[in-house]
Amino acid sequence: MAYTRYQGKQCALPLLTDAFALYYNKQMFKAAGITEPPKTLAELTADAKKLTVKNSDGSIKTYGFVPRSDYDVNRYLFTGAHSGTEFYAGNGKTTFASDPKWQQLLKWDQELIDYYGEANVQKFVGRYQPHADDAGNPLLTGAAAMELDGEWHVGEIASEKKDFDYGVVPMPVLDGSSGTYGAGSTLGTVAYLSAGSQHKQEAFFALQQLTTDTAFLNTLADTVYNVPTTFAALKAWDKRDDPHWKPFVDIFENKHSSYKTLTPAGIEDLDAWRAFLLDYEQGKVKDVASGLAEVGKKIDDLNSQSGQ
Repeated sequence: MAYTRYQGKQCALPLLTDAFALYYNKQMFKAAGITEPPKTLAELTADAKKLTVKNSDGSIKTYGFVPRSDYDVNRYLFTGAHSGTEFYAGNGKTTFASDPKWQQLLKWDQELIDYYGEANVQKFVGRYQPHADDAGNPLLTGAAAMELDGEWHVGEIASEKKDFDYGVVPMPVLDGSSGTYGAGSTLGTVAYLSAGSQHKQEAFFALQQLTTDTAFLNTLADTVYNVPTTFAALKAWDKRDDPHWKPFVDIFENKHSSYKTLTPAGIEDLDAWRAFLLDYEQGKVKDVASGLAEVGKKIDDLNSQSGQ
């Protein structure tokens, strides 16, 4: 309900949802001697290095994990759910300058990018971004051993490479935030009643059925490879115990899973944040603390100017 609510008012209703988890190649893990998937970002980095394979000329054949924020759905690594922090504090202001965990998260990100080399990471993103959701996906081709992706990828893998041996687990969390392991960012599609509707009563009836009917929600979830949004639908869903789908159900049901608070600035706050992240990852931010403070103020000003 959080991503359909604004200033305490329910403005829309969720219609299916997305959760994000770590996909990993089981055969590559076995070959690297890794017996269980990572639970912290430090463990993820260590495993990523073990899983990285180079060609004879020194170029990278297989990346363990590419963290850059503009690749696929990696942007959801940087909204708070995996670092034990909140995008906004209780007073409605950003926490980038006040919470040291943001600096820790960015340090982890940069260290892994540096391990591969900025140019190599840029090449990876440029090559595989267009194939995040098709048969050319790097996890499926062997170009990556791990990746963060949404639940719909389970359906894509079943369609594109049904014999692929992989596992799905919650995304690792920042070291020191172990209490939030198992949680993640959750968001999805919405349905709402237009204020200008000429048939509000009939429209609300349709909206109610679309967003609450268990049989419909489960059929739609199966069709588009999403997670049902109501507790009743989740309980009745025949995929809830499937080893690939269960992690997403568990993430969605986890009490720490969340989406950042919505503000009058709409998507502009995330746009500003993502632009800063990319500048940071490309070495354009020389002082991380002042950079975080600056982007935090920019977002606070955007919200203030929009009426918050």
